[in-house]
Amino acid sequence: MALNKLIPQRHNGIFGGTGSGKSYTASELHTEVTKSVYFNYPQKEADEYEITGLEADGKTSYSGMKKALKQGKKLKYKPHWKPEVGDSELRQLYENVLKPSKGTVDLFVDEAHLFDEGLLYVLRDGRGHNVRVHVITQRPKDLDTTAISQIDQFLIYRLAPQQKTWFSQMNMPFNDIKEWTSSKDYRFVIWKQDQEGFTKCEPIPFNP
Repeated sequence: MALNKLIPQRHNGIFGGTGSGKSYTASELHTEVTKSVYFNYPQKEADEYEITGLEADGKTSYSGMKKALKQGKKLKYKPHWKPEVGDSELRQLYENVLKPSKGTVDLFVDEAHLFDEGLLYVLRDGRGHNVRVHVITQRPKDLDTTAISQIDQFLIYRLAPQQKTWFSQMNMPFNDIKEWTSSKDYRFVIWKQDQEGFTKCEPIPFNP
């Protein structure tokens, strides 16, 4: 089954510790969807996967990026190394490239906990402009709580024990998720909550 079929048309969180598989899953989704931008993409090393797409940064023209998306090309954007500058770049990228685009655009934000204000703005405003955001981090407890509330579904990989307080705050079954994500039978756990407060927690096998 394609990963994209497991993802709703709303915002998603992809959370997991270093080496857990979260960024690999994000790269797969980035490849599967039609129009997408991977913001703050991981640098490829010799033994790692590669994020596909045309490279862009703060010096790339907005018109060039819009044209590339219109042509069905994927983008990978490397923000400034200072988080406060990258935060501003994220918002400007959204306003000038993603928001004006026609049809659904997927935005992947890696190390999302570094971009508080820009991320929150895009999560809130993107709902009305067909921008689906994938929030990727190994430190969910450092994300703004309002940003967390904007996420409709979470794909959870193995997380460090230091993140246990976050599970408690979200009323997630920590022990069950720990057992599932430590098993070789399951790839990740999907946790979601609807508007009525009903929650669903389900382990996803490697070949669903």
